[in-house]
Amino acid sequence: MKMPIDVVAPFEVEDDHQSYIMHFTGGIQAWQRDKDSWSYGPIIYKGEPVMAGMLSTEVLRFAINQMGLSPIILAHRVCIDGSSSTILRSMNPNKKNDTLSAADVWGTISGNIVKKRVAAFRAQNPNATTEEVLKVINRKTSEEIFARFISESLRSMDICIDAISSYYHEQLVIFLREGKKVGERSSNIADLTCIANVHSFFLHLGAARDYLGALIAQRCGMPDNVDDMARLLDKLRWNNLPMDSILQTLIKRNVVTKKDNSEKCKLSGWLDRISGVRKQMVHKRPYGSHESEEYGHIRSAGDLKGHYRFWKPIYLETNSDQDALDFISDAYHKITELFGEVALASGNDTSIPILTDKEIKKLEVTAGKPPKEQI
Repeated sequence: MKMPIDVVAPFEVEDDHQSYIMHFTGGIQAWQRDKDSWSYGPIIYKGEPVMAGMLSTEVLRFAINQMGLSPIILAHRVCIDGSSSTILRSMNPNKKNDTLSAADVWGTISGNIVKKRVAAFRAQNPNATTEEVLKVINRKTSEEIFARFISESLRSMDICIDAISSYYHEQLVIFLREGKKVGERSSNIADLTCIANVHSFFLHLGAARDYLGALIAQRCGMPDNVDDMARLLDKLRWNNLPMDSILQTLIKRNVVTKKDNSEKCKLSGWLDRISGVRKQMVHKRPYGSHESEEYGHIRSAGDLKGHYRFWKPIYLETNSDQDALDFISDAYHKITELFGEVALASGNDTSIPILTDKEIKKLEVTAGKPPKEQI
């Protein structure tokens, strides 16, 4: 049968470009225009929501501090020949940010274990076929597996918080464009996406925590059924702890302590509190089910004229006036900082692999459109 196609149109493809976007709590974003030049927004100027600039990094930092906001994540987006990718990196306001994210470090650990195994096999079997090498690659060790799982869970957290931050920015623009007053509550269909991403964030947070527990158990020679943090802590005895460097780091950070009136161990401090909220949001009720969480509103941000922030509550028994993104970003920074620390404490190789001429068989550079075709 011949299809009755009368009109066709080409798919539109984005021009080649790259961008750096920094997300802040409250829905504010900043776009890098040059090495030390940023614009940010939205703010109200002459009655309209606009993007403000151009500001140096120092002035941008001053404005964000004046608004009482915090950096969350830096998104580096690259588009070449219509194919786009985004690299996400935590912007922890409480510590110097590393070049690599915690997800990248754990991914590097897993990759280096593979590389070491394959190198040892090739040394003993110089004439091995590709199929034989692939079989070696697929015989993964438990440390290699859990390092990869931790990396993927942390990267999923990056993606979720980037999406939640983008939702906040979108809502702040909408509320300001529609002339919503401070404290005037409203909701729209985009809230459903936010709810899904909040739920996913807590799922991946719990997964990273439990994969770490399973990794520690394997390193300590425990049975395979000790496969999450709760089972690990139930098996440990405070007066006879294994000298595992990851476990010792958790104890040093006071996120694992002795259980009251028992020789068993327990989660404690901020990790215990975050795990409690995760349990509530994943197993007891979804985010958005409490009446206070159904609506967002805007609030003034500091004393700067025309500056506002978006606020969407998360109902916690300990604090009924808590913004969801404020809470999630704080949890995100604590988790990524801890996982970056235990990755270095693990004793595994975290060095970035460097390819040599011997390892490169073919090099093909794709740089997008020729300069004369770029607009």
